[in-house]
Amino acid sequence: MSNCHVRIAYAPNKVETAKVLSDMTGKTTVVTKKTSLSGSRSGHLSRASVSVAETGRALLTADECMRLPGAKKDANKQIIEAGDMLVFPAGFPPIYGKQILYFLDPVFSERSKVPAPRASDRLVPEKKDVEETKSPAVYAVEPAAEVSTTKAPATDVPEYNLEDEPVFDDEPTFDGEELDFDELEIEEPDFEEESCA
Repeated sequence: MSNCHVRIAYAPNKVETAKVLSDMTGKTTVVTKKTSLSGSRSGHLSRASVSVAETGRALLTADECMRLPGAKKDANKQIIEAGDMLVFPAGFPPIYGKQILYFLDPVFSERSKVPAPRASDRLVPEKKDVEETKSPAVYAVEPAAEVSTTKAPATDVPEYNLEDEPVFDDEPTFDGEELDFDELEIEEPDFEEESCA
């Protein structure tokens, strides 16, 4: 998570994750006011005092993180209303927001239909600049090569045949009884008993 610039979180189902999210949201200051009355028992309260205190509180406690509302669905299990989420952009305060229902937004819906590239571009060093300037390598983007859509000829792939499987005449089998190492003509392994004490 340390390399991510923007982190998005939904309602977790583990207390440990909820505590991490609560710590990530930070703290805020809450002002609390207390009033105390004092006086005689006859019903006359002659003195009243009001105390104001500032205390720290988590913006979202762990249990509040676990109770973030999720997306609402109809009887057919289709999402009809977005749920809540937390967004943590690097260098900025956290954001309490709503999920984006991309399939209901025409712009995002069109973007989701863009096909993935068959191959990606790659960085290659420019040899000319390195040789002329004697500086560290300078990289340029090399476009992805066109990927052939034709299948390789069948002769390039070796055929698998059951006839090529090796056959063992004296293959040992285990029928549940103890092995007779003398009959198999192999040395019996020496198993040492170990105690857990």
